[in-house]
Amino acid sequence: MPIFLPPDLDARIQQKITEAGYRTPDEVIRKALDALDAKEQQETPPLTKEKKRSVTPVWQRFQDAVRSISEKELDTLPPDGASEHDHYLYGIPKRSA
Repeated sequence: MPIFLPPDLDARIQQKITEAGYRTPDEVIRKALDALDAKEQQETPPLTKEKKRSVTPVWQRFQDAVRSISEKELDTLPPDGASEHDHYLYGIPKRSA
């Protein structure tokens, strides 16, 4: 993938090759990116226990979701919804008539 740099950046890279002993422009860019990665890792503070998101078990999420459904909505659900879910989801004929 060719990258076209402004003349001033290209000149700085060529200067690094000449003066700092790098062999290729790729080597200069890789070194610069490695230094940038290291700096970013130092600047990002690790999460402390207070800052970590509390982990909610999946079953608790389902319970919370069910509690948010009104009684009126629950009354509209079919009484055989669990045993005949294929019928209601995919239109397959009911197993028990």
